[in-house]
Amino acid sequence: MEMRNQGRPISELAAILGMENVRDAVALHDGVVALSLSDVDLIAAWLEVPRAALLRRIFDESDRAS
Repeated sequence: MEMRNQGRPISELAAILGMENVRDAVALHDGVVALSLSDVDLIAAWLEVPRAALLRRIFDESDRAS
């Protein structure tokens, strides 16, 4: 799955998700934050990928990490 906006600043993602600070977005980026489906939708839109593709990527990465 190509993620078109990977090179964009993490602070932009924090703003889109309405996070209080960039530290929360960094934690999200590192995979330690629980997400609602609305958050997943916002991230998918930011990355310009379908929600299903993003969820598959998240679960695939989670399986590899465990």
